[in-house]
Order: sequence, then structure tokens, then C-alpha cells
Amino acid sequence: MGLAGAAMALMGAHVTFTDLESVLPLLRQNVQNNLTPSALRLSGADAAAARVGTASVAPLDWADAAAYASLGPPFPFLLAADCIYAEGAVPHFLATLLALTVPSSRILVTNEFRSASVHAAFLAGCEGVFTLRRVPVSKLDPAYEHPAIHIYALSRARQAVRDQSGRSVLT
Repeated sequence: MGLAGAAMALMGAHVTFTDLESVLPLLRQNVQNNLTPSALRLSGADAAAARVGTASVAPLDWADAAAYASLGPPFPFLLAADCIYAEGAVPHFLATLLALTVPSSRILVTNEFRSASVHAAFLAGCEGVFTLRRVPVSKLDPAYEHPAIHIYALSRARQAVRDQSGRSVLT
């Protein structure tokens, strides 16, 4: 859990790991075990400890718009790794991406293709709100590519927002 974010932190990024409240104890333990200076020293990675960015853990329920502000948006880069698995969550996920970014933000969404309807809802929800480009398999390390893994690079389409009913509105 949090492997992609941990890799980013180890490369010097300042990472905020988010999930539902019920998952945070495990996420905090993973950060403690892998990203603190003492954990890195124990692993023999002293040189890496000097380059590590910061890692914090925060609750985030996509359906709770009031929670977005506590994260300190906007973020210049968002990485969402294997987050979309239920069709009903897609509108909340996309609203969260909008709330946490600005037009200059870059978003990377990686997901395992589990359901045609969930995937279709994600693509349809992005339409008109985000520019979306699938990262070609040829850009991936052959050791990690798999036909079920989809990676998308997103950016906001102009000033996209969602109205109260969830429809995309460009301003």
C-alpha cells in the first residue's frame, strides 16, 4: 500500500498519502517502516536518506468535499495508483481531482482494468473536464507492463468545474 508514493518520496518528492480513515493505520505504518530516516538507516540506505522528500498521511474521503481544503491544495502533481474500482466512486474521484488541482497541475492515474463499466465511467467522466492521454505500453518497462494495467496522463481542460448535479461545466 502506497508503493508508488513511496517511490516518489524516495526520489525527493513531498508526498501526502491519502485514503479512507479506516486504512490510515496501515498506511502510517508503511510510511514509518519505509520512509523515515531510521527505517532507511536500518535498511542500509544511508545515502538514500539524504535525498528523501517528505511523507505525510491524511484522511481523504472523495465524497466529503469539505475534507479537500485540509490537504492544502492545489497540488502541482497528483498520482492516483489503483484507486478506481467502483463505478459509483468515479464522479467523486473526478471531483476530488478537480478540487485538488489547477490547470497547470499534472495528474497520473494508474489502474488495473477490472470492470468495463467502471473503466467506461472513468473515461466518460473525464470527457470535457480533463485532457486524457493513455501512456503507451511501449513507454513502460517490459518487466512491469501488463494488458490489464492502464496508465493515463491527465490535465485539466481549460477551467473545468462540476456543478451541483455533477455535470461538467467549462468556465
